[in-house]
Amino acid sequence: MISKAKEKSKPIDIILVHKLDRFARNREDSIVYKSMLRKKYDVDIVAVKELLPEDRKLAMMMESQLETWGEYYSMNLSDEVKKGLRKKANRGEHIGRASFGYVKIVVDVKRINNQEKVIREMKIKEDEAEIVKIIFQKFIDGESIVKICHYLNDLGIKTKNNNQFSDRTIRWILNNPVYIGKARWTEGGMDRNFNNPNTIIKDSNFPPIIDLETWNKAQDRLKQFSIVYNNKNKISPKQEHWLRGIMRCDTCGGIMVKTNKYFQCSNYTHGKCKISHSITVKQVEDAILEQLDQTCKNKPINIEINPKSFKNDSEISILTNQLSQIEQKEERIKIAYENGVDSLEEYKENKIRLLNDKKILLSKIEEVKKDKDVNIVRNKIFKKCESAYDTFRDNEISDFDKSIIAHELFDKIVFVKNEHKLIIYYK
Repeated sequence: MISKAKEKSKPIDIILVHKLDRFARNREDSIVYKSMLRKKYDVDIVAVKELLPEDRKLAMMMESQLETWGEYYSMNLSDEVKKGLRKKANRGEHIGRASFGYVKIVVDVKRINNQEKVIREMKIKEDEAEIVKIIFQKFIDGESIVKICHYLNDLGIKTKNNNQFSDRTIRWILNNPVYIGKARWTEGGMDRNFNNPNTIIKDSNFPPIIDLETWNKAQDRLKQFSIVYNNKNKISPKQEHWLRGIMRCDTCGGIMVKTNKYFQCSNYTHGKCKISHSITVKQVEDAILEQLDQTCKNKPINIEINPKSFKNDSEISILTNQLSQIEQKEERIKIAYENGVDSLEEYKENKIRLLNDKKILLSKIEEVKKDKDVNIVRNKIFKKCESAYDTFRDNEISDFDKSIIAHELFDKIVFVKNEHKLIIYYK
């Protein structure tokens, strides 16, 4: 909404809110955005249930007080909600939606203080529960987490969110005590820190899916994983590179990330892609520089190029639709004149205006079509390649600056594993 209000065409004159705390619960945000909208963009904010007096000083004071009370209410409500959740967790109640393998069903509706309270219980969802058992069994039998992902994804099994299984999903399931009949809750969220000291774990009344022996075996293996991961075999974090977000895997279309000296498909590392696309950073850089050099010299190139138009067909479609609307307007003003609704002068004035609009649109359509010409696109690419080649070779230029140039030039670069080649898609 704020972004819309800042547009040059000024589509918004006033923003109406129910109360001031509907605009922002945080006073700092409220002051910053209201001041910006009112002073810089001449857009006022009015609360229909908290109308302020016309006196500017008095209005400012009242608005400040209302915002303070709004923020206090928000903070107090947050504390009360956390207090209630903490009590539920200590009673062993499951908080949040049902975990994979379970479903929440309504078992009772009580009326407390003239308000209905729906009582739900966690029940086992048999088809998902079988998948949970398979995950635990395969894991304690020595199967890797990535291979478990591949197994489930090959079967077409989906998560609660209807997504493919990833290594994070499997780790979450293997570390979730809900499957041995315990409720778990962490204030502020766990964020995959399964050993968070603030986590509350209590026995609950819903049925377990995994027996305690299987659970303990899985936890022992997870501890071994943790020891290996935290020492010599620890995987290096993703590193920045000027091709970040541009390199793609040809198998799944996932983004390839830089880890140490290699690019690798991010989906492969999370178990969503079955084929490793590991390629050294130096190979990629050398290949791109060689291709840019050949392109600049107009010599035969070794890497396939698929030029991509600066304009797409949807833009032509939009312009054509606007042209059709003008033609309809022309017909309507003609009917209005013939029926005596508009005078001859009004008809002529409207006709000239629509003809000018039509001329502008036809010019834009021709311009877009011209931009779709491959030769024109290729010439633009050649000019960009000349500066990009020197930029990417210069070690004094930062990766940040190189990244800006790369994102202006390349739409994406696809690594085809089987043919060991790069396909460059220019913008």
